[in-house]
Amino acid sequence: MIEDILGVDLGGSKMHFIIYHDGKLIEERYPTGVDCTSEPIRDHLYDFLDRLGFKPRAIGMAIPGGVNAEGTFITLTDSLPMTCYTPASYFTRDGIPIRMLGDMHSAILAAAEPYPDDVNVTIVMMGSGVAYGSRSWDQASGKVGYGGMDLGYIVFDTPEGPKHLNSIAGGRSILRAAGMEGPELAQKVREKDPKAMEVIDRVGYFVGMAMSTVRLTTHPKVIALGGGASTYEGMFEKIRDTFDKTCLPLYREGVEIIRPNVPTSLVGEGAIIFARDTFFPEERGA
Repeated sequence: MIEDILGVDLGGSKMHFIIYHDGKLIEERYPTGVDCTSEPIRDHLYDFLDRLGFKPRAIGMAIPGGVNAEGTFITLTDSLPMTCYTPASYFTRDGIPIRMLGDMHSAILAAAEPYPDDVNVTIVMMGSGVAYGSRSWDQASGKVGYGGMDLGYIVFDTPEGPKHLNSIAGGRSILRAAGMEGPELAQKVREKDPKAMEVIDRVGYFVGMAMSTVRLTTHPKVIALGGGASTYEGMFEKIRDTFDKTCLPLYREGVEIIRPNVPTSLVGEGAIIFARDTFFPEERGA
């Protein structure tokens, strides 16, 4: 547990603040949306800081898109286009240091944190779209590297014709196929409703197929599955079962499929880790 560093998970539907203090998790969520500008994000963040009762040591902010190499401003985000080119300094005050990173980079930091650097870890995230991030050990340099890409535009042959993965397994696509919103779908799945289970089986099948492709390109020892759409009951098992059946045996051997063990936002946790490694590198591994 990394204490007194604020992690911010900015997304296309919500902003999520998380921080640990005196062994306890403090978190709050607020809605965003495609028309959300930087001002309400800053205002909610300042309000959260006012009510904390202590000053965070640093802030890590994860963006659903790109940031510059130094992590000091947003370069591109389709999910929050009105925030593009906002500097990180706009969101902080009282001298609290802040850095930004992409949300996939943040997710892989959190998923890989429990493992030694020389263990290659990949995470597949199921949110508004499907993407993966990876951490790989470079034997020659003795350093870790990070990479990732959007999986949502992989095209699969389906009974309805060719479809890209996001149109099957993206968050809104899942709800459209089910004809209901998330809480109702979650309840119907728990009740083993046939239509709901059909949606979960279909999504899990195609994401499992995509994970087989990821395995061939990233060579991980661990593949983690995260994101809100992965949490429907039975989704993890369907994806894992499809992966087992479709991945070549030589490549399936020795790969562990996991759910990341974090109590809250995976991306927010990664933002905390990023801020620790940036501003307090001596604490890494402590």
